[in-house]
Amino acid sequence: MNRIVVTKLEHHQTEYLAYLVLDENRKLQELQVFEPEENTLLDHIYVGYVEKIVPNIHAAFVRIADGQKCYLPLNDVKNPVYTRKLSKKEALCEGDELLVQVVKDAVKTKDPVVSTKLVVHGHYCFLSTENTCLGVSKKLSQEESKRLSALLENTCKDHEAEGYGLVFRTNAGAVPETELCEDIELVQKEYRALKKTGTHQNAGDLVYRNLPGYLARLKAENFEKTDLVLTDGQDLYQEICAYLPHLVEEKKVQLYRDDAVSLSTLYHLPPQLPFQVLPCAGLPHQSARFLPESPVRTQPVHCPVRPLLIHLPVPEPVPVAVLLISGVPRHWN
Repeated sequence: MNRIVVTKLEHHQTEYLAYLVLDENRKLQELQVFEPEENTLLDHIYVGYVEKIVPNIHAAFVRIADGQKCYLPLNDVKNPVYTRKLSKKEALCEGDELLVQVVKDAVKTKDPVVSTKLVVHGHYCFLSTENTCLGVSKKLSQEESKRLSALLENTCKDHEAEGYGLVFRTNAGAVPETELCEDIELVQKEYRALKKTGTHQNAGDLVYRNLPGYLARLKAENFEKTDLVLTDGQDLYQEICAYLPHLVEEKKVQLYRDDAVSLSTLYHLPPQLPFQVLPCAGLPHQSARFLPESPVRTQPVHCPVRPLLIHLPVPEPVPVAVLLISGVPRHWN
């Protein structure tokens, strides 16, 4: 059985959150590193005000909270949810107000990137306004796919009229229908609430704050293959218990307490990240490049966010790992 460890690591006096997946022999199989939540706007949904449309770069500049200017690609404007439409034209116009979700954080002089494709995450499913399709993970068996597809048809009858699609994740397999229905109802309520709230909010207001990255990752895990979620942070433990109460019921979450041996020492993690964290030109905003402080061998790294191949130095002690900053993965093969 795999084990998941969530702990805090420090790098240049900045605290990061490390998410580790260990195999049955407690060897590191995967590592994700999340930026502090206060440093990111990622996945937050705002009422955006369209300040300017620039046809020659096929983009619009949208203002959100605290006067923050954001970049909105016009080809990304699909099924927008307007809270205030000045023009009768269907196309986006200056002065319009609409719901936008931050998909990339700001990097140096580059503004955050927003999208009109809204995503609301549940534990077993996610809702999206990109299209009105209903679907299930391709990793599920044909029998499970049929069962879940039928459930979606019964519970999302008005999805086209309401302008959303809904997809079941892999972890929805073998889950009782009553529990799945509760999860669907949760994301539907959140979606309807943010649409309703948005119409009564001012331009720039925050209407939806998404989950911290590590919790979003946790809820997508297949806990049939995991024996325990271990953390040494009291605040992290309370947050996990509050959001994933089934882990408490199944006794699969534990607060690590040992003054003699820290969690990092127990699993051979350095107290500080042995990497330089640098913005990486040509990659999605708020992605990062990790460079070991000493020369080591290199291996190709495939970034699934964009169809490109980059090279990052791979430290010898880590055979397989994923490094993540603000939701952007880096795979070490």
